Amino acid sequence: MADKFSKLFIVLGVFTMTAVALCPSSWWPGRFVDQAIGYGIANEGVQDIAKASNNLANCDLSPGTIRPCGECVKLTNPQGKECVFDAINLKCVDWPTKITNDFITKKNTDRCPTLEQIIDMKPSQVDLDAAHKEWDNIKKHVLDGDATDNTTGRHLFTTWQTVHKGESGICRTRTNLCSFMRDKPVHKNLWDDRPRDEKAQNRYTKEHVADICIGAILLHRKTPGTNPLSVSIQTGANGPICVSHRTGGSCYPNGIHGSHADLGTECKEGTGDGEMDDTVKETL
Repeated sequence: MADKFSKLFIVLGVFTMTAVALCPSSWWPGRFVDQAIGYGIANEGVQDIAKASNNLANCDLSPGTIRPCGECVKLTNPQGKECVFDAINLKCVDWPTKITNDFITKKNTDRCPTLEQIIDMKPSQVDLDAAHKEWDNIKKHVLDGDATDNTTGRHLFTTWQTVHKGESGICRTRTNLCSFMRDKPVHKNLWDDRPRDEKAQNRYTKEHVADICIGAILLHRKTPGTNPLSVSIQTGANGPICVSHRTGGSCYPNGIHGSHADLGTECKEGTGDGEMDDTVKETL
């Protein structure tokens, strides 16, 4: 008897599968078709919502097109990896095997406005390579100074204070730029790179200073006849500032106030490094 029932179930199963395969959907009761279609639409909706929430997209765009730094770091590629911005090669790329200071992630986007200004310049690879080479030549002078003369270079607050402890100066809170050697005809202007805290969240890093100087170098290459040349560079939270580049020599803030010149244009008068016209300052 059991064998008969087993055979009957097998026959019914085969018949049902054949009917499903051969009969058009219009033959089936409407409620079953509607439910099936509805289930498919619901699934598609869930998938679309998931894609939107994860910002799924290929990190890199077509050749010759650069995805902006700020947009790049918000994306996740179809494989589920976060995108990062390569600050050296100006490309949005998949999360690398090892994250170095050359990559911008969504946790350190403060450098993006400067990098996006550089992207807008549309530098050729030749110009970009030349700018990086120039920066490599001058960065020790700019960041660390010269061993034989402690008054040259050292355009960072921390490296200046290492050999000039207790020297009086002022720092502008709005731009995070500082001025020392104020009893001299030419003041020493610096980027404030002291550790960040709740009251000073936008102080510069060495990497951000490098971006700023590379931007200034690229602009200087377009107007090589003036040396040094001061240009308006976007720094993001600290606003546009005037930055001077001297070929084969140095890169430094031209004043400690914000720039009023259009981005990428010459700061003919700099921004001045005198006392502030407001109270937003720190006297050292």
